[in-house]
Amino acid sequence: MRKFFPIIIVMMCTFLQLFSYKFASALVNHHIAQSNTDEGFVHKETNSPSITNFPSQTKVMQWSMEKNVLDMSVSNETKSPINNNFLITIVTIIGMTISLTFAISYFWIRRLRREIDVRKRTERLLVKANERAMEANRKLQLANKELRKISMVDDLTGIFNRRYFDSFLENVWGINTQDKFPIALIMLDIDHFKRYNDTYGHLAGDKCLQRVAKLIDEMLTERSDFEARYGGEEFVILLANSSEQTAATVAEKIREKIASTSIHNGVTQSNITISLGVSAMVSKIKVSPEILISAADEALYKAK
Repeated sequence: MRKFFPIIIVMMCTFLQLFSYKFASALVNHHIAQSNTDEGFVHKETNSPSITNFPSQTKVMQWSMEKNVLDMSVSNETKSPINNNFLITIVTIIGMTISLTFAISYFWIRRLRREIDVRKRTERLLVKANERAMEANRKLQLANKELRKISMVDDLTGIFNRRYFDSFLENVWGINTQDKFPIALIMLDIDHFKRYNDTYGHLAGDKCLQRVAKLIDEMLTERSDFEARYGGEEFVILLANSSEQTAATVAEKIREKIASTSIHNGVTQSNITISLGVSAMVSKIKVSPEILISAADEALYKAK
């Protein structure tokens, strides 16, 4: 339907021009008819009976009035074409102006509508693109979160790995530099694990590591306690706001728990033992947390 709008507008403009011309013509004809009526009225007055009562003056007055009427007729006939043409021109110009105004208005209205439609389509496309980008960003964040989780967790035991332990210790160390709370570290190692692994096989060794990690997690009751697999058969436990004596008590409970627990080695049930080293200190700005790890590792070496 919209494709016929220009044709309709052209027809309307043509109709307005024709109407203007017809209106101007009708107006001029009416003006001429009115002029003729006025002339007839003058001639009737000249033939009125009251003038015939004066024979001596009638001819003079009649001649004078006829002369005036004749002059007026000549003047009207001379001026009428000029006035009529001017009136037709004015009305035609007005009609053409109105038609042109309609045409220009229609052109700009169509152009504005097209621009509005294009803008609306562009906004809808932008909204959809933004929604897709947000969805892709959300999926990317989930993937990154899962990747970080995978990179932080030990695949075998399901607890945190050494990489995350180093990052966590660095953060806790910086926080406790201001709070001045002591940090305790327990390092434990499964005794004779290589021989256990060689005797019962690597699958039994993996199950042994998993069982030890689970027992450690069960023994830690505080939410701030942190455990991780440090490497091989070594595990670390970080206790926030704990003295060396408190850490030693926790370490002894873990040792007793593991020693009293039978672990299935694939053939029969067997018990294992662990060795532990404990260290504790208040973090300082110019002191590296490596000192805490070195102290616990040295204590572990002595315990073996």
